[in-house]
Formats: sequence, C-alpha cells, structure tokens
Amino acid sequence: LSFMDSTIRSPEELASHNVHLLATIPVINHPSQPLTIDENAHLNDGPRFTPQRASHLDPRSSVAESYRSLRTTIQFSALDREIKTIAVTSSAPQEGKSTTSSNLAIVMAQMGKRTVIVDTDLRRPVLHSVFGIPREPGLTNVLFERATLEEGLKATDVPNLFLLPCGIIPPNP
Repeated sequence: LSFMDSTIRSPEELASHNVHLLATIPVINHPSQPLTIDENAHLNDGPRFTPQRASHLDPRSSVAESYRSLRTTIQFSALDREIKTIAVTSSAPQEGKSTTSSNLAIVMAQMGKRTVIVDTDLRRPVLHSVFGIPREPGLTNVLFERATLEEGLKATDVPNLFLLPCGIIPPNP
C-alpha cells in the first residue's frame, strides 16, 4: 500500500518533485464560534464564523496572514502582467476549495482590488451561505439566460468583494 500511495505529506516532499510551493495555510479553528455553515444565515443576523471567512472575521490571525502571503506570492509570480483570473479546483470534495477561494478573494478585496468570486460548484455550492446571500439568481441562471449578469452579481459585506452564486442547480451538473 505504501508503494502505491502517491500522497504528498510535507513541503519538503513537494519540493522533491520540483513543484513550487506558493504558501502553507494552517488549520483554521476559532475557539468561540462553531465551524459550520448556517444555510439560513441571510435570514437572521448574518453569517456565523466559518473557515471560509477567517480572513475577514479574524484579520490578525495567522490564517489571514497566510492568505495574504498567498496573495502576494500570486501577485509576484507574474510581474510582467496583471493576473485577472484564478481558478481553485481539486479532484475530490472537502479538500478546501471554497475555503481557499473565499479567503483569497477576501484578502484580494481588502487590498482594494474589485474582486468577483464565482461559485461554479454545481453539486455542493456553499459560497452563497458563507456570505449570507441567496443562491438565485446566479451563474446557471445567467448561463441559461434566465437572468442578467447584473442581476446575479451580489455585493458582500466585504468592501470590493462581489459574489456570483451558483444559481439553480441543474438536474445533471
């Protein structure tokens, strides 16, 4: 089993494969708040603490600093041109795509850049809940021409950060 295991378990192991490490993000834990997403957050007093909002809700934390470090590394990786699009993806669920993309978007917006985060997860969309915004209209509504981009794009409580939520979930994403 260990011979067939291709898991990379440390930064040093990653470097041995000639892969450049952009940043390391510590485990996100907030002692006073539950780490859950409240589906009805937009109906009450706003979203509760979630790992996806750690950079906004706890900006002096080591987690927020790690995301700022990732932002800086990304910016300096292309000095000759401005990076306008970043895709965050993985091959399996629960690997941190929403956490990484939302925290990275937050620190980009905090820098003063007008930032749009698009929730393209058509199987388990969560970003609308993270930011306390209704899921519809969103990306799929815009793609199916049932809404305009302006109708789907929503301002968040983070200055300069806008969200295009997933929208209606199609029968076979």
